Amino acid sequence: MVERRGLAARLVAVAVLAFVSTSGHALTMATSKAQAGTVEMTACSAFGDSGANTDVDGSVWEGVDSSHLSTSNHCPQGGSFQILPAGTAKNGENVQWHTVAPPAIEIVHAFTPVNDVLIDSASGDGFGASFFWSGGQQTITRQNNCCGGMDYGSGINRLVSPSRYFGWQVSCQQSSCGAPYQALDVRGVDLIGVDKADSTGRRNTRYRGGLRWEGRRGGGRIRRGGR
Repeated sequence: MVERRGLAARLVAVAVLAFVSTSGHALTMATSKAQAGTVEMTACSAFGDSGANTDVDGSVWEGVDSSHLSTSNHCPQGGSFQILPAGTAKNGENVQWHTVAPPAIEIVHAFTPVNDVLIDSASGDGFGASFFWSGGQQTITRQNNCCGGMDYGSGINRLVSPSRYFGWQVSCQQSSCGAPYQALDVRGVDLIGVDKADSTGRRNTRYRGGLRWEGRRGGGRIRRGGR
């Protein structure tokens, strides 16, 4: 149902495939000549990033709105990628943030820092939230009380099936959903990808001083099963 692209970034290591050593946004990379290159992408204020970077295909992180649900990027103000109502959502309405990597890169691990995911505290509002990628998803559940009508939500820290895209979404799961101030906030996300085009230790993605994918990602719409 959705189209999206890109993601903010740093190059660094992944244990099972290569070793990368990094400090802040500076990087050093060492890979086995028999292994693929790796990239680590970080986004939003938890990593000191605006979440507003662009590359040759446009915005790296993009929001997909619906008639009564919208996205807003408050990372530059020290905030989060937000999903919030823009009216009274109806059953099946879906909104999301996501990124798409270039064709040669597959995302294999996703992480959000502790307490950097917030979710609407009122279950009666009728929203469901989840992280998603090609071939999988993980439900975001309420954990502990936070603030401003939000609870801390369950983050993610796991290997994912190789995927060119990753994101998070909110769907209305009853006939008519409530209208809280916000439905879901993600303040930081860290993705590790494998550069399939690099079988000799070289990279076709490079850190260039701006947090972005390098290389054309292409268009197209992401089709997902389920919510």
